[in-house]
Amino acid sequence: RSSMSGVRSRKMRLSRMLLHLYLIGSASSFHVTSHIPINGGKHRLDKKVPSLTAPHHRPSSFSPALHPLVKRQTRSTLGRAETSSMSDAVSSKFSWLDWYPVSPAKDLKKDQPNQVVLLGLDLVVWWHQPSGTWSCFADECPHRLAPLSEGRIDKNGNLQCAYHGWEFSEKGSCERIPQDSMDTMKCDKKACATSYPVMEEQGLLWIFPDTDRNLAMSKSPKIIPQFDDPAFVDPTNFFMRDVPYGWDTLIENLVDPSHVPFAHHGLIEARDQGRPINLYVESHEAGFEGYDMDQNSTSRRFVIKFRPPCLISYEIERKSSSDPEKNSTFLGLGTYCIPTAPGHSRLITRFPFRFPNQIVANIVRMQPRWMTHLSQNQVIDSDNVFLSLLESKLRSDEDSSNFKRYYVPAAADRPVLAFRQWLQKQGGQPAWLGTPSMLPKKGSRRELLDRYEQHTKICSSCSRAHHRLTRGSKISIFAAAAALVASAFAQSVRMKVLCVCTFFLSLGIKVLADQFRKKLEYVPWPSKEWLRP
Repeated sequence: RSSMSGVRSRKMRLSRMLLHLYLIGSASSFHVTSHIPINGGKHRLDKKVPSLTAPHHRPSSFSPALHPLVKRQTRSTLGRAETSSMSDAVSSKFSWLDWYPVSPAKDLKKDQPNQVVLLGLDLVVWWHQPSGTWSCFADECPHRLAPLSEGRIDKNGNLQCAYHGWEFSEKGSCERIPQDSMDTMKCDKKACATSYPVMEEQGLLWIFPDTDRNLAMSKSPKIIPQFDDPAFVDPTNFFMRDVPYGWDTLIENLVDPSHVPFAHHGLIEARDQGRPINLYVESHEAGFEGYDMDQNSTSRRFVIKFRPPCLISYEIERKSSSDPEKNSTFLGLGTYCIPTAPGHSRLITRFPFRFPNQIVANIVRMQPRWMTHLSQNQVIDSDNVFLSLLESKLRSDEDSSNFKRYYVPAAADRPVLAFRQWLQKQGGQPAWLGTPSMLPKKGSRRELLDRYEQHTKICSSCSRAHHRLTRGSKISIFAAAAALVASAFAQSVRMKVLCVCTFFLSLGIKVLADQFRKKLEYVPWPSKEWLRP
């Protein structure tokens, strides 16, 4: 019991350390520096975002004289006058043809094809061993449209269709058709697989959902610059999960810091720590930023950014109050929200941390990846059910502007309004390329909280841990049974005591292994701790 309590205690401390950044914005200052590089530093915002630490640098629309209007807003004015200025800044339509991360490269299998879905497109990603590169095809064989993701990688390193054995090179050309005695049919362009541009950057595999490679090369993936700096640590080392609600619902949830004390009560903060957050949002053609108008501390900096189509980043930097020159502690969040299909999306999260103390950084690096993912899964669980039900209500009349039913009078809701206004300008939904835009029927509560299907089986660390825990549980049962039989035939008291101790130790290991294994499969929500006053 004491061992399990220690594990829970360590896990809770890690969870609070990793995820406290969601709420720091409500208690720290938002000091917005000049434009932050994205796209690997090749593109920057057209204009600088003013610092909010000096009153005379604040935007004129939020001068101290106008600032109290936030408290006097009514339902009739909210989302109209405020968001009209936001939408004016986004005048042109956004192109959904961009680079999207689909998975951490380490979580993709190199010995077999991997199925992925992006913007409704069924794709297959596979590793070509001879060239040492990833390839991405449409998940259909040109012969009879059988899914190539069900195939295999042959001895020559080519992708072989499981149905009739057609083989394809890393560039999509057909290398062999077993049914062709003349070996000439493979030269026809119709025999080639549809190939999409792919690249690996910052440990992620990126796909461009169009076959135009010149267009793909004219754009760059929106990376997180901190991960090019070895001083930064990512304790989770990538966390990925498929969630049962749409891309827009996922982003709306992530840009809303005020839900954290309530939805994640007991995981990150407590309900009684909820407070007003006076956010100011500046929108432009490259997305938007949100920052706090009430904080003036120069020892803290907070930036939240949305960079379409899928990047949300938090940057939080805290300096020592006693020694401002001392190295600061940087806590960050980089989240990619990938539109997979209507009503479904994929979340890939990284936490760039920079600690002033190298000892702390090394301790954080020592945490097993699958253990940190348990805490992340618990946070996602606490959102999954009500976000799925919320989305069903939002799209009940199939009206993309149905978000106007919201009553959002608080300043903390401004990022949500900014995102919805931006999306409305782009047609209300992503440009689905493979399937019609219809919301699928939601499953049962257990299906909505299925950690194994949504995370474990697509995470190399957690799937390996799940396999080892399952095997360890079986071995423990065998060891307990063997110890019990041995104790019956033991001649000496010492041997009997040893066998009995082995029996109970084996049972304890089995119980502990089963508990961790279940946490990788399914955990009911809400928990008793969350329901407790």
